[in-house]
Amino acid sequence: MKYLLYNYKTRLVFFAIFVTLFHAKSIAQETRQINTNTPYGFSSGSVAYTYLNGGTVVPALSADQGVSSTLPIGFSFQFGGDFYSDFYASSNGTLSFNNPFVDQFNDSYILSLSRYTNLTLLAPLWDDLNGEGGTFSYKTIGMAPNRIFIAEWKNWKWYYNATSAVISFQVKLYEGSNTIEYVYNQEPTPNTTSVSASIGMFNGNILNTEAKQLWLNNSSKNPVASINFTDTITIRPASGQVYRFTHKDLAK
Repeated sequence: MKYLLYNYKTRLVFFAIFVTLFHAKSIAQETRQINTNTPYGFSSGSVAYTYLNGGTVVPALSADQGVSSTLPIGFSFQFGGDFYSDFYASSNGTLSFNNPFVDQFNDSYILSLSRYTNLTLLAPLWDDLNGEGGTFSYKTIGMAPNRIFIAEWKNWKWYYNATSAVISFQVKLYEGSNTIEYVYNQEPTPNTTSVSASIGMFNGNILNTEAKQLWLNNSSKNPVASINFTDTITIRPASGQVYRFTHKDLAK
């Protein structure tokens, strides 16, 4: 009887140790899942801006407040640790992967709202823009495995109350390397004094092991990218300006 009692107690001790170790391992895994680091490097450059020809036009974005339905990228694109084959675009200068997003109020608190849980967002020029008189189109060019997806906001108004086109800009996604580029072209009308934009990228997927956010501190030739949210950009990027986000893990 003593032996049975001793054996039962011994099993209880080992079971308690096992539960403690398993719980500690689970906590460690959860800690890795909410890593706030970003696996992206940032660089800038310049190219000759080329308007997108022959793309698929999305009329819904030629408006003051417009958002697209689900649209195809044309290949599987990795953003952070996840892969996406579709996107949404908005008239307010944003492209998102897993949820439609059209909010014109570019502020850090917007990104924390429950309705945007797990939002994945590219922001070439996030502000209260206006697509009236402009054209949004997209196209995938090249051959696998080196295709390039291009989305263009052509002849866009910045701010919403601009009298005519202020800027055109593109988002380019590269198959394989999963590099992201923003490219700009100044149009004839200067932007209004009310502008206050954000340029960067955001990954709100709480279960994603990589990438949270990177924001530019200005729209100059060589801005600094950091995790600090910026909503004070008032100057148009120069024509041909390129901002490039390179996936570090895939660039090795």
